[in-house]
Amino acid sequence: MLPSYYTNEILNAILLYPNGGVELYNALKSIHFMAYGNGDSVKYPQHKTLKITINPNSPGPIPLSLNTDFNYCKFEVTNTAAETTLFSLGEATNNSVSIEKSQLRKNEKVYGSNHELNDKPKLLIVEDNSPWTVRTGYSDPVKRRDIFFVVDNQIQNDPIATYNNNYSLPTCNYVDVSTEQKTFKNIVFERTSDSTYVTNLLSVREQYNVLIESVSILTPDQGEPASGVTPIHNDKCININDSAKIELRNITIDYTYSSINYYGYGIRLLNVWDCKISHLTAHNPRKGVMGNENLNGLKVEDSVLNRVDVHCYGRDIICANCTFKNTSNNYHIYNRVSSFYGRLVFVDCLFDEFLPLRIDSEYNAFTPFDLILDNCTLNVSSSHKSIVNTPILGPTNTTRPELAEKCLPNIIIKNLKLHFLRQTDTEFYFLRIYEYGYSGSIHYMNTFVVDVNEITQAAINPVTIYDFCYTDQVHVNTPLNLVEPLRQNINMIRHIVGNS
Repeated sequence: MLPSYYTNEILNAILLYPNGGVELYNALKSIHFMAYGNGDSVKYPQHKTLKITINPNSPGPIPLSLNTDFNYCKFEVTNTAAETTLFSLGEATNNSVSIEKSQLRKNEKVYGSNHELNDKPKLLIVEDNSPWTVRTGYSDPVKRRDIFFVVDNQIQNDPIATYNNNYSLPTCNYVDVSTEQKTFKNIVFERTSDSTYVTNLLSVREQYNVLIESVSILTPDQGEPASGVTPIHNDKCININDSAKIELRNITIDYTYSSINYYGYGIRLLNVWDCKISHLTAHNPRKGVMGNENLNGLKVEDSVLNRVDVHCYGRDIICANCTFKNTSNNYHIYNRVSSFYGRLVFVDCLFDEFLPLRIDSEYNAFTPFDLILDNCTLNVSSSHKSIVNTPILGPTNTTRPELAEKCLPNIIIKNLKLHFLRQTDTEFYFLRIYEYGYSGSIHYMNTFVVDVNEITQAAINPVTIYDFCYTDQVHVNTPLNLVEPLRQNINMIRHIVGNS
């Protein structure tokens, strides 16, 4: 007998409740619970519109099994009940295991102090109980997390930063995982203007090998709230936690529940290793589409978006053939990292009145990494006139020795095109620090390689181009105090001002 995929059951529910509402929501929940209990995949009837209302008495998510094909159905969701998530794949577990911190690295064999770990594939979830840093304006310390994939008791990847020191206090949990791919695809998700609470589309937790494909997310534009009004926010529409080998393909995001001063994200990656995003189109003029933490390995390709992000603690990002757009000239729209390691690479990318990188100073975690731009184009405006900036380096007040030194990245730029769009665009910085809050030494940065092969400008007088400096009202274009000798190779058709 061929599997039914519950298509007829779902169709019957749609016919039984033509007006949708809470009744259709409850019916879908029951069908998915049945499929989940049986370990079955689900396929919806094609091109249906489902108008559902979140049940105020049972607003929890609908559980998903191995594969879910929504077959291009449109979900019009109204939520006046409570903040919730519509669908969930996986849930948090708590299988603690003791692992020596010297073993938390690639190729190490791990078994657990009581041999809890058998040879089945696993995710090992690690949290460092020694606080990593404290975010400015927040009282709770930030703790770093890592995710490891384990096959035949052997760890397959390195952490973002080592745990093998006197300061780290890692605690470990594990979960058995299947290497078979799980899929979530072909859905249009619209949150109606009658909603008063956030409904997130999907939560993925403690999963390995997940494909999220052909998803369209539509959220009403709230506009900027009036003074004293708190808008709907805290969006985490696609929320992925403690997972590895994740792919998002053909995703469209029109707006999120957010504003300039209230966060909300279309994609949230929290403790993820090995993530690939391709053909993402994201538009939200008020907030960046991503808000990620503890992210180890991300590749973004063939996309149009307004942020690639690691709030705190990450490693290795590659963006290829992407367009970064700031459609509203919003100072809050930029790529950003903090406590970042490895390489941040942009290849064949266009930055359209967009800041390629802000090193966030809120976490006071300036770590060593390399920034590489290869064959990229910048359309420069007076609001976005640098490749890298950071508001302030700030005092050294961290308790973690790994963060004691203030590091800035090596900068390697090849085949750069600079287009100054307006007559008011008269200056440009490769690296700019806005406030002079730190007069000590700058570590790690020892390479400044720049190859600019095209400059166009609207201004009559030549644009002034600076390399890297502090620049506030007192310390105008003050050079940085680099510890290491600077290896530099500058190939420009215009004179450069500053340290070089």
